[in-house]
Amino acid sequence: MGDDDKAGIRVSFPGRRVVGLVVTELSDENLRSSLAGLTVRDDLVELPKVPMNRADHYKVLAAPDSTDGTRKIDGPYPDPIVVGTIKGGVGDGRIIETRSRTGSSKRAMALIAFLALMVVAQSVVFFRSDTGTPIDCATGALTLTGTTAFEPVVREAAQSYQDVCTDATFSFEMRGSGEGLLALDRAGENAAVLAFSDGDKPDGIPGLVARPTAFVLFTLVVNPDTGVRDLTTSQLRRLYGGEITNWEEIGGRDVPVRLISRNPGSGTRAAVQRRVLGGAREPGSNSDNCRDRDPGAPTGVVRCARNSTDDVLRAVADMPGALGYSELGAATDREGLALVSIDGRPATVPDADHGTYPLWETELGYTHGDPDAH
Repeated sequence: MGDDDKAGIRVSFPGRRVVGLVVTELSDENLRSSLAGLTVRDDLVELPKVPMNRADHYKVLAAPDSTDGTRKIDGPYPDPIVVGTIKGGVGDGRIIETRSRTGSSKRAMALIAFLALMVVAQSVVFFRSDTGTPIDCATGALTLTGTTAFEPVVREAAQSYQDVCTDATFSFEMRGSGEGLLALDRAGENAAVLAFSDGDKPDGIPGLVARPTAFVLFTLVVNPDTGVRDLTTSQLRRLYGGEITNWEEIGGRDVPVRLISRNPGSGTRAAVQRRVLGGAREPGSNSDNCRDRDPGAPTGVVRCARNSTDDVLRAVADMPGALGYSELGAATDREGLALVSIDGRPATVPDADHGTYPLWETELGYTHGDPDAH
């Protein structure tokens, strides 16, 4: 590439059109501004010239479609074509393609690819089914487990996939990111199980392999009687730290603060702790009914935890003064709830992509190793 060329690397997908593109991972948030030049034109993705140190990296998830939106049935597409060099790179700056050494489970990978296409193409985490989606059908049964925040998307994608690929069947055991990953680990290498997690797996389960599936937005939600619709990061840390006990202390109404969270092991909870609370762990629950502290519990803000996103949303809607969190799609247009901006910024893809909205995560689909492609 010439020095006056703004693109550093070009990737083309012969016979296809790129319908969605999102940055799913950054080794350093400072790289985000340099990636503002990411562009898509038909079959071509252009990656801008980005100054990077040796340990720096980023990942981009591209969702290609057939050029006319119809399903391809006459064999595989040609491999992508990568053109470009890396200045100062190892081996005279050549770009080296890496591939998995073994095949991947066709059932699991077909659904991951289908989800990635549907989610990225719509730029949100919920979608309308499209039976014209270009996929190669897999047969057999697959168990889906993991995050409840992503469950509505997973169920709709599975149904849409099944509408096209009638010999595929799915069962669902969505109990949270942590429990789903542990269930996949226990199931072992040969199990037909796919686990979805809001973010990276914890330490101690090295056999699980992740693939980016979606860019997921989360939002804070409150019971409308709190009187607040925007909270600063500082206020949120004080709220979850127990320093603020009544909403009137920060300009809301005279209503006690009640914090309704997900149980430990939830990927949504981990995202809130990492991206909003500065890595601080939420204190443990002191209430079963989310209204009153349990007998013998220490004084302070009422805190309770629930097993699923839907349970959190119901509890926040039912409980005066409640604050919780949820995947954005599940909370949107839900009765009895109000969405909360963070530092004046709403939960939108542009705000998250530009680093002005903090509460988002890369949704990952996990398999146990790289199973044989049967």
